Amino acid sequence: MFSEKLLSQLLLSLMVLVIGLIAVICFLVTRPPDPQVALELAQSDPEVRQEVVQHLVDQTTLIYDAFPDPQVGYLLMPGLVDRPWIGKMVSSNHWGMRERDYAMPKDPGTVRVVFLGDSYVFGNAVDASVRVGIHLEKLLQGGTSVSPVPPIECLHLGVPSWNLVAEANYVLRQLHLLQPDMVVQVAINNDLNDIAGIRGFSGRASFSPAFRARGSGMIHQRWPINQLGFKTPGFLLLGMDFQSAHQYRQAGAAMQRLAGVQEASGGNYLLLLNWFRNQPVALQFFGEFLEDTQMLQLPVVFAELEELRVSPRDAHWSAKGHQQVALYLYATLQRRGCLPMLKLKTLNIATATFEGIQKEVRDERLKVTVADIQSEHIPESDLNFLQMDETIASHIHGGIYPDGETGAFASVIVARNGGRRLVIEGSFLGSEFNRPDPSVEISVDGQSVGWATGTAGAPFRFEKELPPESMEHPYLTIWMRSQEFVYGGPDLRFTLSHVTERLAIE
Repeated sequence: MFSEKLLSQLLLSLMVLVIGLIAVICFLVTRPPDPQVALELAQSDPEVRQEVVQHLVDQTTLIYDAFPDPQVGYLLMPGLVDRPWIGKMVSSNHWGMRERDYAMPKDPGTVRVVFLGDSYVFGNAVDASVRVGIHLEKLLQGGTSVSPVPPIECLHLGVPSWNLVAEANYVLRQLHLLQPDMVVQVAINNDLNDIAGIRGFSGRASFSPAFRARGSGMIHQRWPINQLGFKTPGFLLLGMDFQSAHQYRQAGAAMQRLAGVQEASGGNYLLLLNWFRNQPVALQFFGEFLEDTQMLQLPVVFAELEELRVSPRDAHWSAKGHQQVALYLYATLQRRGCLPMLKLKTLNIATATFEGIQKEVRDERLKVTVADIQSEHIPESDLNFLQMDETIASHIHGGIYPDGETGAFASVIVARNGGRRLVIEGSFLGSEFNRPDPSVEISVDGQSVGWATGTAGAPFRFEKELPPESMEHPYLTIWMRSQEFVYGGPDLRFTLSHVTERLAIE
């Protein structure tokens, strides 16, 4: 038998041991994790990595996530749940899309329609439940003659500010998994812009991952508005110069490749063109790459009707706008036999919508031509960037900032007006220490014509006869490119080469 004193000692020792164990556990649980151990766990354990990603997603108020394909640039953050965005709640799936989860590869027997695009497909300022694919999915389910009705999916693969190249490549490079029976790509008139990258914590970057060598000099129709504070956009949509034609043809080639691969795999492709007043220009260029049966137009009036817009200042489709587009598309798919496995019936409401919209398209085609559009916007031949105004700023496709500060890449449209010589006057930025031998390569319509050289902090003048082939064009694109630069801008995120004071064709 233990004595009472011994038992007391044993109990005391046990209590001390328990308290010590509790203290150790508390320390281990509450101490800051070793960053290196946490990093190794996140890299090696998929479940831990997923938890870390979700934790980071929950810590920001934005919605974007960088993507490793430089031509795509970014997606949505995966796993968003009711994130406030432009007055609505946004949720995203595992793939970083504002869409339900879907199988990859596609489940056998499923009929899959993919809507591909930017903020119109994403559904800016509308609930996810009222978007075009939701309506079309119901129409297809009700319009099929097949019994039993197969599983039908209409998926929205759209991210705000994507361009046509990003969209086409995103689907093309997963086509073997996505396996759509139909791809409907929605083209909007801001889809020629270079896409910006994503900085830490989901902020937009000042560079395009697809063109890193350009630094902060991106091609953008709204460069005069976004970077220079004016109200007039640039000439990018008008098809008047090399840069504009290049952007159109770059997009057209990407869509052509997607359409070809999609059709070779047994599916169909349709470009829904919503290019507003510049629709004739887009048709002219995209028609070089796509057949008439691969394109469908929306009329300008569709974007002007108040009931079809989110608001008077926002042309994104309202809930009714999405519904009307779905009816228009149903009739188009039914007439063109794009989903033969569904044996779609004629639906009177869809037919009436189709015929009404097509009438507007035909009427507009007779009223406005490419020549009409281009004649409303006449570039000038002598540009003084130190006296920047609405007119001068509109000539800048990208890369020139206030006071003529010019990036490592800049693009400008200029009229030839019978001139034969290119003149550029300016001064190099930097100092003799960080730019001992500054230089800028000058190109006309994509063809290098020489180098402007000089001394940092000193003025330079570049003069060169225009190439013979440029003499055939009324409007020219001038590129200024430098492989070395200095930092500038309010947060030192602009890559600057020189100040362009004057650019002219004489």
